[in-house]
Amino acid sequence: RAILFTGLFLLALVPAGVTKSSPHALRTLPALPWLIVFVAYGFFWLRQRFHKTTLLLVAIYVLGLFGYLHTYYYHYLSASAGFFQYGYRPAIEYVLARAQPSDTVYLSDHYGRAYMYYLFFSRQAPSLTQIQMQTYVDQPQPAKLGYWLFDPRSVDISRADWFITAPNQVLPVKTTTVHTIYYPDTKKAAFVIKEKP
Repeated sequence: RAILFTGLFLLALVPAGVTKSSPHALRTLPALPWLIVFVAYGFFWLRQRFHKTTLLLVAIYVLGLFGYLHTYYYHYLSASAGFFQYGYRPAIEYVLARAQPSDTVYLSDHYGRAYMYYLFFSRQAPSLTQIQMQTYVDQPQPAKLGYWLFDPRSVDISRADWFITAPNQVLPVKTTTVHTIYYPDTKKAAFVIKEKP
């Protein structure tokens, strides 16, 4: 049984181990039932060995549960914000509120597929998006949508008026920083918004 249990547990970790963007919380999900079985087995093993410590084991379990809940609700947001591409929304909303309709904006794809965040947070009409995306059918992502630029390898970003970039990203033109988006509860910058002087 131990060999079967260990084999199934290791097999459940394969989806997370063979993919490019690791670690990934959902790809390790198949291992969760085996971890639950392992913990339950350990609890009953301890209970059989030490009959008088059942109350102590329950107390340890309850303390562990409250520790987990505290971490999840109070620390997880700031500790893992970068893994969830935090900063795209406030950065896009900041520029949309200040840029002229004809201003060209470069949105860095440093943290992921920037065009998806632009489409979602700008609330662009899907019909317009479908027309704009026709040019990029054979490409993994669009280089530009309207006045928004995403791929510095395909378009000249030096003509942009606004730049939403990662903090240390080097730009081909002189710019002035006008706003910085920080990760929650930290002083680490997620995005820097720059404008041509």
